[in-house]
Amino acid sequence: AQREFEEAVEVIKKATEFCKEHNDSPLVREAGVKLEMRKKQLIDVLTKELQTDKSIRGGPRAARRAVHLLIKLDRSTLACDLFLQHRSALLQSAIKSSGKMESATIPYIQRQSVTFFNGILESSVEFRKAFQKNFNGSSSIRNETNKHKSVSTEETSTLYSKKAASFLTWIEDELDRFCNDRIDKQVFSPSTPLETIATCMEFVRVQSLKLKDAGLDVVHLFDAKFRRNIERSICEHRDKHVEAVKLRAQEDKWEAINEFNRTGTERFVDEMSAAGIPSIRSYVYDECWVALTRNTTSFALSYLNFADSLLKLFNPSTRALVNESLVTVFHSHLRHIEQAVRSERLKKVDPKFVQGNSAFLLDTLLSLIEHRYQEKTDSDCPKL
Repeated sequence: AQREFEEAVEVIKKATEFCKEHNDSPLVREAGVKLEMRKKQLIDVLTKELQTDKSIRGGPRAARRAVHLLIKLDRSTLACDLFLQHRSALLQSAIKSSGKMESATIPYIQRQSVTFFNGILESSVEFRKAFQKNFNGSSSIRNETNKHKSVSTEETSTLYSKKAASFLTWIEDELDRFCNDRIDKQVFSPSTPLETIATCMEFVRVQSLKLKDAGLDVVHLFDAKFRRNIERSICEHRDKHVEAVKLRAQEDKWEAINEFNRTGTERFVDEMSAAGIPSIRSYVYDECWVALTRNTTSFALSYLNFADSLLKLFNPSTRALVNESLVTVFHSHLRHIEQAVRSERLKKVDPKFVQGNSAFLLDTLLSLIEHRYQEKTDSDCPKL
């Protein structure tokens, strides 16, 4: 009634020891039965302290206090279950308050991810405070079979390991719920651009990697969870790029680009430079002409965006698909050039002009892609 829980636990422990030592007395045995009732009442009160609504208001310190006392009362399994329920409630409350799903996808996912992984990290810290000290720092912990015997260091370590296993299972369940409720619904819709998907997935993966410093490696869970969706998205957008190459090829007249004036030329050069191709100025002649086709430069820009998105989605499980997709799209454009060279319709096109476009793709664009691939993955792509 006075919430003096620590004192109550100490009294119960002393009384229990006394009852053990004087078990031959009928009066003591009767007192022992009443003591167990008192103990049960105290456990019920401490359990209510960890119930969702009340524990959220009380904060982590109040929850930790209840956990410590339940462990002292030989209810470590109950304490662990209630603690994890408490952390789930805190986590879901934080995620819910961090933004509505109707907002823009990338900032929404970023806010949600930061909230979720910070919550997991905080839960890990609180779990150690609540359980590790109790199991590793005390030699008088009672086992849960109520045999009232001291537990060895090895046994307390085993008990802590079991609770740690429960915590890891909790993390996996929470990650699964977060991915299903917050990411799947918002990111992997048919209308979402690959660039948006890639930016979101890269950000979430980086957040999950930060947990490694706390000894929690959940990256493999994250990769496994999204592997199928990511692979489907890559394949769909790869096929769209191949189809776009075919459509542009039908309209390609193999004519140099005319920007009409210096302002138009500078705008074009700035756009290409911003995409990572500053050497484009060397293709400009007579102030407003560019010795490339509009098809070539359009492909270069779209391919650079496609490659950047693929590299954001790069991990050991997607490596083969990323490599194959980069090669497939580039090959589709090279086939267009090869067909143009052989086409009767384009016999009047200067072969040197075609070779100049080919050189730009192979020497400039492909070299840039290889450099970005190396920079991002610390490895080479032999297929490129």
